[in-house]
Amino acid sequence: MFRILIYGFTLVVLVSTTTPNSEGGVEVRLLDNQNAPLMATLDMSKADERVKQFVNDAIEAKMKNIEQTMRSKQFVIETLDAKMKAIEGIMKSQITNFERNLTDQLTDYINKMVVKVDQENGKSSTYIRWGRSDCSGVNTEIVYSVPSPWCQSIIHPILKDGKDYRDPLGYRGISLMSTVAKMFSSILTNRMDSEK
Repeated sequence: MFRILIYGFTLVVLVSTTTPNSEGGVEVRLLDNQNAPLMATLDMSKADERVKQFVNDAIEAKMKNIEQTMRSKQFVIETLDAKMKAIEGIMKSQITNFERNLTDQLTDYINKMVVKVDQENGKSSTYIRWGRSDCSGVNTEIVYSVPSPWCQSIIHPILKDGKDYRDPLGYRGISLMSTVAKMFSSILTNRMDSEK
């Protein structure tokens, strides 16, 4: 409550000491050296213009600075985009070349391993070894026609009992395969076992 009274009193004093005289002038009550009240009129029109000019100049300078910063950032973004597109093009061509070379090498290797099928018994003269005796031509074709996603697995590390989680040797890898790939390998294993 006391603060409100102080603020109110201060406001009354300020309002009573300054009264506008005209558009550019302000009346100010002053005291002379003998404490006699005097009235003076100050011309504030030039001061207002200078303050406005100062504020306008400051705002204009700040806006130019912001515009230059935005232009430089846009230039950096455009430069980075151009470099990223160039790198992307180079990477795509390198990946394509790598895939082509890998495919050629695998094809050459498979062609060396697979020989013409013997007409009499339906088995190739060079057999693919799978830890068993041999594999018929039909099974060979099945092995080489496995879809590539079936040949992929996700290896997930599992922490061994009593081992520190920060030690990489404390983990064992578990390979997660597609269920369809597991069924396919089971069927193929049964076929190969039946040929024994």
